[in-house]
Amino acid sequence: MGRSKFEINLPVFFEKKTIANFNLDKKFFEFSEYFLIDDYYVNVNIVVMKKNSFWQLDADLYGTINTKCDRCSDFLKLNVKGKDRYFVKIKDENFVNTNNVVFISHMSDVLILDDILRELLFFIIPKRRVHREDDCNIDVIEKLNSLNKSNSNNRILLPESFKEKFK
Repeated sequence: MGRSKFEINLPVFFEKKTIANFNLDKKFFEFSEYFLIDDYYVNVNIVVMKKNSFWQLDADLYGTINTKCDRCSDFLKLNVKGKDRYFVKIKDENFVNTNNVVFISHMSDVLILDDILRELLFFIIPKRRVHREDDCNIDVIEKLNSLNKSNSNNRILLPESFKEKFK
């Protein structure tokens, strides 16, 4: 198994920083078939600072994701951004896994970021991906509504701006 290209050296001295920038694209997101995402381009800035007994890792993400609209199924380009903070600690005999704490071996001076980056991306991708009201494909929405007329609970509600167009 080869080394990850998403790794960062941990600073050794107190209050010193290590800064790294990663550009993530579709190759990194092979896990994302589950998310129905067509393409990605996300830039990640990582800053790791040495504290007394741990390292503080700050991540800043921004970029674009190409997917399909949940409402009309047309292509949709989403701008995404997010921030998060992690704490990196040396694993001892009584460590407990908690949110935003990453444990490493006492022999390690490099942090592999693959899992952290995947987690960050998972949480910045919106659960509901839709166009703005005026950008959805009106023909698709109308067709779906006509097919669901028999069951009013399944109807897709049109935004007010669409209703004006069909008066």
